[in-house]
Amino acid sequence: MSTTDIVFDGWPLIGYTDRGGRSKVTGMTGWLTKSMRRERKSRSGDDGDWTSSGTVDGKTITITGQAVYDSAQDAAVDRRLMLALGGRGLSELVVSDALGSLSALVEVDAMDVSVVRDTMLVFTITVHAPDPLLYGAPVSLSAGASGALLGTGRVWPRAWPRDWGNPVGAPPNSIIVPNDGSVPYWPILRVNGPVDSAGFTVSVDETGDSLTYAGPLLDGQWVDIDCRNRRVLINGNLSHLYKVTFRGRWLAVPVGGAAFTLSAIGATASTSLEVSGFEGAYL
Repeated sequence: MSTTDIVFDGWPLIGYTDRGGRSKVTGMTGWLTKSMRRERKSRSGDDGDWTSSGTVDGKTITITGQAVYDSAQDAAVDRRLMLALGGRGLSELVVSDALGSLSALVEVDAMDVSVVRDTMLVFTITVHAPDPLLYGAPVSLSAGASGALLGTGRVWPRAWPRDWGNPVGAPPNSIIVPNDGSVPYWPILRVNGPVDSAGFTVSVDETGDSLTYAGPLLDGQWVDIDCRNRRVLINGNLSHLYKVTFRGRWLAVPVGGAAFTLSAIGATASTSLEVSGFEGAYL
């Protein structure tokens, strides 16, 4: 892989820092790797093992590099700032190569920024991605439930997150969610009210998966559905997971993309489905 750019928590590890440091990466491991977790059982009274269904572990990524400065003071400031990167939670790591940019949300495991001389630093950053998938550019899509189509289609110049809208001829209550990657991924959904007490259903035409929320939404209320983490929050703060039933894999977006369709009784022009996804997902 010919890496052209690496940005961690907004900090350029290749190129120039805000204080003029000339930074470069000398090595990176773990970015394009896959580690499987399996529970194999031996075949009783026979050779070998029973076949197993594997799941993919999160990935640990280590980046090494150096930065050279014209000013010893700038080097000292940047050293302190680099040690604060990532904080205590999740931060974004973006890696670009000849095919484009991919991102992952990572936690800092270790950070070492050492002084070689007063104007030169060397660094080793070790992070862990709990979600092993690498994601392309984010996309934002929306459609009405009562025939009002939202979204403007693809715009130029590109802007992120992108709002692709729907292709001509697509049903007004359906969203075409892209996935030009190599593995399925889970989006985040938002359904804006009103809907009546029967609730609503979001279905994926290509896979047959569906998710039903059994309950009303008033005008101005919304439900956020994090399909990967299986969290359901009304108005962003109160869990309503108990109102959800599902079929399949919690609306995973298959390779090649899929149509997400909102069905809701009592919908008005204000009722809509919003999907936050990605152009693609990869391992």
